[in-house]
Formats: sequence, structure tokens, C-alpha cells
Amino acid sequence: MTVLAEISKKTQTAVVDRSLYKKLNLLLSKLSLQNCFFDALQFGEEYSIRSLLDSVIDEDDGVPYETPEYIKSLNSYTSDFCSYKLVSPEMESDLFLRIGAIKQHLIDIKARAAKDQINQQDISNAKQLVSCYFTYRNILIRANVRLVMSLAKSYISPRMSFDELLSVGIEALPLCVDRFNVLLGYRFSTFATTCVRRQMLRYVQKQQKLSLAEDIGPEVLVSVPDSSQGGFSDDPNVVLNLIEALLNQLNARERDVLENRFGIKGQKQTLRVIAERLGVSHQRVRQIETHALNKLNQLAKSSEYADALMPIAG
Repeated sequence: MTVLAEISKKTQTAVVDRSLYKKLNLLLSKLSLQNCFFDALQFGEEYSIRSLLDSVIDEDDGVPYETPEYIKSLNSYTSDFCSYKLVSPEMESDLFLRIGAIKQHLIDIKARAAKDQINQQDISNAKQLVSCYFTYRNILIRANVRLVMSLAKSYISPRMSFDELLSVGIEALPLCVDRFNVLLGYRFSTFATTCVRRQMLRYVQKQQKLSLAEDIGPEVLVSVPDSSQGGFSDDPNVVLNLIEALLNQLNARERDVLENRFGIKGQKQTLRVIAERLGVSHQRVRQIETHALNKLNQLAKSSEYADALMPIAG
């Protein structure tokens, strides 16, 4: 009976241990442990697990910000965004060091788990560290929403609303926070400006090419060849690749006119501006534009179009 009891006890312990690993995997699945920027030799003692959990920064911490009147006039939620507090350079550095330390501690716990050396305390620590990670990330995202708003104003157009651009920029911020290396010594706003601007530009160019696709003809949007499926695809990314390939089949002047008329590589230009640059009348520019669109339309309908672009779709 004693032997059976001992076997039962060991079995229960094994079940509990397996549950710990499941809990740990669930916690670690919520964030990426890549891009871990932390110098354990320099900051290890200051940012130990105990220090991190004993001195948690609250989301309400930060520097108050007075919302400018022109932002208040846009809409209610942009004004709400500006109610988020800023962070000082010192607080920003501390937050990123905390994020780096959190990732390093989670990596260490994961490594111990691989050797079957974790316990309930590790799970408790991991749970609190993951919670702190998202708190600190949110503080940094909120503090930089005004930066996104400032960048978004540069790309507003009749077909591109401020709300769309703001959404695209805010969606890019979590990845910016995750990839920023505080150990390099420069401010997060410098890094985020480059990343957010690049993301907005890609979005703008994507929408402009889709706009061009609509002008070429609806068959481009609904009948794009898809070699992986052996049929057709309505994937916007596939459409964009095919539009690019179609543009490559125009002569230099035709492509130049369409790219500038639709703003594919920058701001849209009027017929007059393009005409002055090319040294022709604006009526001639309109003729080139019409001819190029008709040419693309015919190419889109041709069998050569599908054959030539099938490798890109795959």
C-alpha cells in the first residue's frame, strides 16, 4: 500500500509539472522574445526580477500634455489621444531597459524549463513580468501617438484620410517598441519616425496602385491569375505585384505620366505640372494618360498578360 501511495504521489507531481510548462508556454506566446536588448553585466542587478516586480511603473505615470486647439478641433478621439502623458528621456530609457530585462528574464525561465528546472514561483514571476511588459509597451505607444499624428498630416490627400493614416501609424508603434535598441543611446522618437513614415508611405503607395487598378478595369481586381491555386486571386498584394508588372510594359513617358497622375511614387501631380516638366501641352498629357490606361486595360485582358505574370503570382 505504501508503494502504491508513493507511485501515486510521483504521478501527481509529474502532472503538476506538465501543467507548469503549459502555463509558461501560454504566457510566452503572448509576446516575442526576439530583439532582446539588455546588458546583464551593466544592468543585471538594478533590473533583477525582484527589483522589477517591487517597483512597477503605472500607466498613469508620465508628463501631462496640453492638447493644442487645432488637434481638439479634428475629432473627439484625437483629442483623447493627446490626453496620454509624455515620457521624459530618463523615463523612456528606464522603460526600455525594463522591457529588455523582462525579455531576458523570460528567456532565462524558458531555458530552465527546457531542463525541467522550473517551479510555481517561476510561473508566478513570468505572469507578472508579461503583465509589466504590456504595461510599459502601452505607456511608450501612448506617449508617441502625437508623433504619429504629426507624420500622418504629411500624407493626407482626397483619397487618403487622416483617420486611415493615423490607424496605420499606430499599428506600427508596437513593432517599433519591440525592435528599438535603447543601448545604442538615441531617442525612440528618431527610430519610430523612420519606421512609421516608411509604413505610411507603403500604405499610400499600395492604395494608389489599387486606385490605378480600378481605373484599368474591374477584371484586374477580380481575375488576377494565382498559380498556387490554379485559378484566380483577389489578394491585394498579388494585384499590386501585377500592376507593377503591367507598368513595366509601358514606355518611359507613359509610365511617367501614370505614376505622377496617380501619385504612385509621391504626390499626385496635375496635368499642367506634368506638361510643364515634359515640355508639352496639358492636352497632350491627357492623351498620353488615356492611351496608357487603354493599353494597360488591353494587356490585362490578354492571354499574354496571364502567362507573363503567373510566376509573380506564385
